[in-house]
Amino acid sequence: MKRHQLYAYDAKSEAAILFLNNDPIDLIQRGVVQQAKVWIDAGLKVFITTSSLKIDKDTIKFESLSASNFIQINFDKKYPRAQFNFVSFFMGILYVGIDLLLILKGTLRLNSRFAFKQWIIDTFSVPNTFSTQTATDIAEVIKQIEPKIIVSSNSLLTEIIRNETFIGKVVIWHAAEFASANQSRGSRIVRGKQIAERKLSKLAQTIIVDNQFLVQAISKHFKISPEKFLTVSNAPSCTQDVYPPVSLRFKFGIDESSIVIFFYGHLIHNRYLIELLEFHSKFAPTNVHIVFLGSGPLEPEIIRISSLDNRIHHENWFDNATLCAYIRESDYVFIVYDHRSKNSRIGGPNKLYDAIANQVPIIANLNCDYISSIVRIAHCGILINPLIQDNWQTLFSKLERRLGPSYERPDSLLWDSQSEKLSRLATQIHNLNL
Repeated sequence: MKRHQLYAYDAKSEAAILFLNNDPIDLIQRGVVQQAKVWIDAGLKVFITTSSLKIDKDTIKFESLSASNFIQINFDKKYPRAQFNFVSFFMGILYVGIDLLLILKGTLRLNSRFAFKQWIIDTFSVPNTFSTQTATDIAEVIKQIEPKIIVSSNSLLTEIIRNETFIGKVVIWHAAEFASANQSRGSRIVRGKQIAERKLSKLAQTIIVDNQFLVQAISKHFKISPEKFLTVSNAPSCTQDVYPPVSLRFKFGIDESSIVIFFYGHLIHNRYLIELLEFHSKFAPTNVHIVFLGSGPLEPEIIRISSLDNRIHHENWFDNATLCAYIRESDYVFIVYDHRSKNSRIGGPNKLYDAIANQVPIIANLNCDYISSIVRIAHCGILINPLIQDNWQTLFSKLERRLGPSYERPDSLLWDSQSEKLSRLATQIHNLNL
């Protein structure tokens, strides 16, 4: 059986656009399907790569998209065999020796857990960020379809960007994240993304970002004109979404008078999730519940705490069909990211747009430039400094049960207005290049 399959591939299309997408969860959340609809309306045949075999109308939500628009690729998550890196090994010994000397002198705190972990990763590292076979599969799909336009995030182009199949095509970089914002070299995967971003900054005809803070950061870092960017927020559609009859409160046994703080996505560090639980146990009234949907490194600890406190709830799986329904039933969406990461400081996570589209208040870090600016302008939430304990105490004293929409949705952040900008780009590229 081939590693990829074109569901309804009939002939090469002279007016085709290919969305390179490796995460089925992102199909709805990151607006891939919504963006694809705009290109279809502009007269292009759309193909979307996905690792998900389950493609149906309930998932896609648009009549103009069906299984025939999707290309199944079994993205290989098994990395090639690790290779021992002699240079990283000996340089790591040198750095550890210097750190020990500084620790003995009292000029450096003993905080080398991350550094040691990174040394191990770099010493016994894999040669690529994903398998060469996956890159070959994508290149073959590009060759078969012969799309005139390719839209991709940086993660899938780390190795295949050099492939000759990109020659003569319009490349659009959807910069949902900006790995180069981290000035440190980081892991091999981060470094691979940074290399891809540098190439994409030159190769891409248009760079799509979700806010002006990213425009400023990327244009300054790569010394490119801001005119190369198109700002399109990853907002969900308020007219197309259909909410199933599901209840978050019924699911987790939360009564109607209780207050619900909702977090969904990756349960990782630098999201202040453990701090939220810690200060919840200290300061929260008895009617304040927290619901976590997702998985990640912090999942075991969250499960442990939820077993001790019946106000903490967790489920490691959710689907996009029920996500917005759950958001609408919550009182607050928790989006407290670590501002010491430049990506978090300037980025706009999907949670922000999901909460605004559903008129649910946000709890956010006042030091995250973009998110806090939206909260201040739209008056759509509570800002805290997560590094100050008193801020957490004040937060829990302010929480209220929400009865209906809490604020007016800013039209400028809704997909119904954002799609117009993308539509103009699609028409322009279609007319000029096809």
